[in-house]
Amino acid sequence: MRGRWLKLLRKLHTEIAVGITGTTGNVDPNNADSMREKVFFCILVGENAYDYEYNAEVTRMSRHEIKELYADKVFEELAKIDKYRSFQ
Repeated sequence: MRGRWLKLLRKLHTEIAVGITGTTGNVDPNNADSMREKVFFCILVGENAYDYEYNAEVTRMSRHEIKELYADKVFEELAKIDKYRSFQ
């Protein structure tokens, strides 16, 4: 799988890719792995993969608000990676 992502990065002429999955509303009864209030994401920078699991209380949030929350978390972690890389 990682090799496929690296090939895609080169094809798109980019150094960064983000993959995210999770449940933004009700648990899917047809998916045994579906978990409410949990998201998983991976940030691939060059050949380095950074994996995350994030839990958030989203009970009273709209689907749009949940997606914004998750996107904010991805950007927060991406900023940390960028800051770390700038010191190397």
